[in-house]
Parts: sequence; structure tokens; C-alpha cells
Amino acid sequence: MSIPVIEQAKIQAQVLIPLIKAMQAELGEARANALVRKALGETYRRYGEEFWRARRDKGLGNAMASAFAQFARGGAIDYRVREQSDDAYDLDVTACRYAQFYKELGEPDLAFS
Repeated sequence: MSIPVIEQAKIQAQVLIPLIKAMQAELGEARANALVRKALGETYRRYGEEFWRARRDKGLGNAMASAFAQFARGGAIDYRVREQSDDAYDLDVTACRYAQFYKELGEPDLAFS
């Protein structure tokens, strides 16, 4: 059984937030945040590319539905799909536990909400 993404984020935050805070103290907030975004952005972009390549169904709607379902596991996101087709995926997010978690930590900017 795999760990839901929301739980992975909570585990990662235990290490990343103190590291980011230390970097901000040493380098300044803007420079530290830019470094973290660059480093993690490239990593997560690669994860997304690997996910997309692994999909058998190349339709955008099905791929996005699958990805969104993964991020919503464990009650992490409440959403309503407005449209799903081969070339579209439109939804409304009504609640996001990722954003709530980071707000509770006092770090709402880390949620990218």
C-alpha cells in the first residue's frame, strides 16, 4: 500500500521547512526561496514527465483525472469535475488539505495555493 501524497508532503515538511528557514536566515528569503523552487521544481517536473510517459492512455482528460485522483487520496482535496474529455480536464477545488496543512504550520506560501 502506497502512502498518500498528502502524508508524503507532511513527512517531507518535517525536514524541508527547517532547512528552508535556515537557508532564508543565511541567504535572505528571496534568494533561498528561488533556490528551493529551482531545485524542487526540476525534481517535481521530472516526476510529472515520468508520470505522463508511463500513462498508456495519452488523452489529457484521463491522464489529468488519474493524476488528480492520486493527489486527492486520503481526503486531501475535495473537487468537482466540470468537464473531462480527450483534450480537456476542468474542475473546481472546494477544499485543499495541503493548503490547510501549510497554513497550520504558519507557512501558507509553501502550499502554492
